[in-house]
Amino acid sequence: MQYQQLPRTVADVCDVLRWQGRADLAERIKYFASDEDLDAGDVPVTLDSALGFLAFFDAVESAGQTQLACSPEGWICAVWTFPDCRRVSLWFVDQDKVLCAARQSDGRFADLPGDSEAASRLIVTEKLVESGEWFTWRNRV
Repeated sequence: MQYQQLPRTVADVCDVLRWQGRADLAERIKYFASDEDLDAGDVPVTLDSALGFLAFFDAVESAGQTQLACSPEGWICAVWTFPDCRRVSLWFVDQDKVLCAARQSDGRFADLPGDSEAASRLIVTEKLVESGEWFTWRNRV
């Protein structure tokens, strides 16, 4: 997807998601960016994490239901769940690094980069698409 201007703030990331028809995700990220309901020591979502999530979300499509959470470090955690018990969880550490956990329909966890330490978002994305279980590349016009 081509933007007039690359997002520079978390609010810009939210605007892009709204433009894509995902106001639900935009509102969650907006909430994470506020200091509302933060526990002592927690930080609001970081711009780098929001940009990493947007880059991933813009690159792939999924039939899974998407839910968002935010870690105490300010990382977006995106979870895709499927009716057959498949599940993918990605923690966007920054624009380029993610932590990943993916459960297959038989209940076994997939052996993917990012399952024990942060890995390249691009490599994790490629592996998740190549598996054919969770994501496909988004068609670009």
